[in-house]
Amino acid sequence: MGKRWVILTVLCWLACLAGWPAARAYTPNDPHFDKQWNFQAIGLPQAWEYNRGGSADITVAVIDTGVAYEDREQYKLIRDLAQTRFDRQHAYDFAGDDAHPDDANGHGTHVTGTIAQSTDNDYGVAGSAFGVTILPVQAFNAEGLATDEDLAAAIDWAVACGADIINISGGGDDAPLVREATRRAYQAGVLVVAAAGNESQASLLYPAGYSWCLAVGAVRYDLSLSYYSNHDWDMVVAPGGDLTVDQNRDGYADGIVQQMPDEVFRFLQGTSMAAPHVAGVAALILAEAKRLGLAIPNGPARVDWLKQVIIDTAVDLGDPGQDEVYGWGLVHAGRALAYLNGQFTLQHREGAFWEHPPRGGSDSDRIETPATWRPERFSSFSLEAPALLPEGERRLPAEP
Repeated sequence: MGKRWVILTVLCWLACLAGWPAARAYTPNDPHFDKQWNFQAIGLPQAWEYNRGGSADITVAVIDTGVAYEDREQYKLIRDLAQTRFDRQHAYDFAGDDAHPDDANGHGTHVTGTIAQSTDNDYGVAGSAFGVTILPVQAFNAEGLATDEDLAAAIDWAVACGADIINISGGGDDAPLVREATRRAYQAGVLVVAAAGNESQASLLYPAGYSWCLAVGAVRYDLSLSYYSNHDWDMVVAPGGDLTVDQNRDGYADGIVQQMPDEVFRFLQGTSMAAPHVAGVAALILAEAKRLGLAIPNGPARVDWLKQVIIDTAVDLGDPGQDEVYGWGLVHAGRALAYLNGQFTLQHREGAFWEHPPRGGSDSDRIETPATWRPERFSSFSLEAPALLPEGERRLPAEP
């Protein structure tokens, strides 16, 4: 057996950007959408005005601990995934070697929810690209660990089954089997989005560290880097939360909320939670490009194009341009889809793309944060970590 891989989560500010047009924004009827500060921060309500959640012909493979996607034995399809599209024909569990990637951990279900939680169903919370198809592929066991062999096989399987995007909210050391599997995905035109890691270090875990993948670090409500997040020049950031604070003063720790296999809505934190935001935005970009009839390249050029749209339309954080703390900046769905529609132009300036908002505004919407910030070292990964708020406040009230 190869080395063990671990999922990158620690369990349990709305970004008001000057110049961004506030008039065009779609709000779903999910009753707890107001707790999803993370979706507001990356402009999803604006993106949904262009494309309402993506389309079924875009497939996102979630390689994780499984998903609560079916009713079988002790497992069940949770209520807030009931309207989500799943590719059940190709779902597979490489950790258990069967065709049922059911989630005995909860991590994969939470990650899936951020991408495609059933939305506008007058229940629970929303997903970012709720109209796409999810392919559940399990490589991580109930303890959140995976072997090189299982992870590589899961990547190859997702590519063979037609995935457009692969989300891997896990990481470990450089491993030849995983390296070559992600390289094959790149050559096939499949974008691999991967979590940067939770060790608070200035380097990335793998597969995030492979240049042909897209690494994702985590920011919190005020858009500063989350204390646990790894960071590097070659990455983007997305909301991963911080359960030690309540910066928006809503009475809940500032984590990322989604429904778990026990149907409780829990706030989690981690680069694991950040990565699926980027996978969801990538899916929206592909869906909107197809809707507009844009020429989308094939093979590795397709991955390069998709990454470039994400990078070019990211919100610059920290030092101007690319930096070692925030990489290329905060992924922004609204800007990305506006750009595809010709309503957001880009000007290349000294290695960084500067945004010109479509209606008024200026180049001054870059959010400043201390460039000298350094996170406190985080000693280990775990699936349970206490927040400063009481235990009962790290979950939403039970729904009828």
